[in-house]
Amino acid sequence: NKILSTQFPNLDDAMEFLRKNHLYQKTPEGEICERSYGVLVRIGNLWKFVPYARFFENEILKLEFAFENMIDQLKIFASSKEEKAYIEYFEKLKLAFCEKDEDRVIKAWQEAEFAWMKVKSPLQVGHPLEYYEDNYTHAVALEWDIRIEDENDFDVLKFGSEIKESFEHVYKNIGLEDCELEKEVLSNIEKTQLYICTPMIFYGAELKGLFSAQVVPNDEFVSSKAGKKIFAFINFVYENAKTKPFMKISSEVFDKEFLDFGRNILFYQEKIWKRVYEVSTIGHEFGHIFFIANDTEKTMNQS
Repeated sequence: NKILSTQFPNLDDAMEFLRKNHLYQKTPEGEICERSYGVLVRIGNLWKFVPYARFFENEILKLEFAFENMIDQLKIFASSKEEKAYIEYFEKLKLAFCEKDEDRVIKAWQEAEFAWMKVKSPLQVGHPLEYYEDNYTHAVALEWDIRIEDENDFDVLKFGSEIKESFEHVYKNIGLEDCELEKEVLSNIEKTQLYICTPMIFYGAELKGLFSAQVVPNDEFVSSKAGKKIFAFINFVYENAKTKPFMKISSEVFDKEFLDFGRNILFYQEKIWKRVYEVSTIGHEFGHIFFIANDTEKTMNQS
């Protein structure tokens, strides 16, 4: 956000200005939301926070028409519960994009996320909910993609069970005594959906290099009731890693023995490489769920 970064070199001052002037969107409970779906506008000395549906009015009209046309076509073919879940999601997503009432924007997107969590088929829509356009308003980037379940021998149930054991081990070792937190975290792990997939199509060519793993949604109100989805792109990341050129800077930073060791695993020990990915990447995403309560993100952002 160039306007705020120019006027407020200090992030804390900018955040205080936004709070003081009510330049944010609110949750259905009336609290300041930790993300937004809008644009900060300045006209002279007047500042306003405008929902996407008002700022991009012409574009949203075209989007609304495209949604309605797509939904009508899908209704012709949808027969199973899984297929009808897509329709419910796209209907809620359309309403969220088209919501012009600033007090209802967050609620509309929460309803879209609840519907998205019900979509459990191998073909997954990468819901536009994680990436933020700036550090100030946490305006959610309108980017999306489609992921499809990939062939793999990954045991999702076993991994989930091991994650629970890991949490219990850490919880007991640090001497934490918070039964409510323990119960909440175990419940969140139980509700988590894990998808081993590969990118199919995506909006924005620059996103190609960003697929590694992801845990969403960020809205802890939604997650407390519906859980989270974790996406991992094992084969995609592995194949991309093999195509990367050897860079001179790597040899200037790391010893040749260290580089050769890693490259040997990458090119000749696929199973070991993927096991490391499981621990360091999928395990990392599950780690986001450890010790997270409803107000964790809000507290973190205020620190």
